Amino acid sequence: MDTLQQPLNQLAFSPDFLARSGDMGFRCLQDILDCTPAAILKKERFSYLWLEELTTYLSAKGWLTLWQPWPGNNAR
Repeated sequence: MDTLQQPLNQLAFSPDFLARSGDMGFRCLQDILDCTPAAILKKERFSYLWLEELTTYLSAKGWLTLWQPWPGNNAR
């Protein structure tokens, strides 16, 4: 899954998604996946449209489960 390490601007994301991701400190998908959804919701430039684009992309690749907390680890 080298795609997880690729710069976001090399992937099929909108200019707004790329700008918000950069503002939130994300350079690649792995940076995003390393954060919990709860932590991302608190970021200043977060938007639900950004989240929709992310989850649509992850779902299309079959990777959405990579971002879900492990069982029993929901308190992170």
